[in-house]
Amino acid sequence: MGTMTVPSAKADVFETGAREAIDALWSQQFQTELAAFMTAHGSDDDIAGAWTEHDPAALATHLRASIAGTELSTFGGVGGLYDKLRYHTIAMDGGGSDTPVEYDRWSLGDRASPSIANTIAHEVAHHIGLHHPHMGGRPEDKSWPTALCEPPYLIGSLVEKIAAGPTWRWSSSGDCRWLAPPAH
Repeated sequence: MGTMTVPSAKADVFETGAREAIDALWSQQFQTELAAFMTAHGSDDDIAGAWTEHDPAALATHLRASIAGTELSTFGGVGGLYDKLRYHTIAMDGGGSDTPVEYDRWSLGDRASPSIANTIAHEVAHHIGLHHPHMGGRPEDKSWPTALCEPPYLIGSLVEKIAAGPTWRWSSSGDCRWLAPPAH
């Protein structure tokens, strides 16, 4: 990772989250789970457009290259509070591969390092041109469950799952439905 400009009280969790994001993206588990997801669901009607013409090995390679040197920073103030309340903003990719991943300080709360790793991976996915075309901007939008299965969200969830290890738990409000454990 590149430089981090984050609140000193959060520096340790960001440093750990950055390391976890890097380790997860470089893991064989990430590439294996991404390939398995794309094989099983990448052509499903509601998300096919977001996954079309992507190769899991190539995506992993691009993510690994893009995360190198990525800078992290935070923003806040009235604009950050507005973004959090109106759009549920957690972070932004800064608009390009040479811009920092910017976290909204209003959304940091007590997020654990695997959650930070998730967001870093999500924003790095944007850096390489991946999108979630069904994102309506708010969890209560009908398109939210579909967006969670599109590349940036799915990649972030896989990174968090790997970073958290056996403590990871699927969340219906934050993870793709196809990552849910089988019903008993």
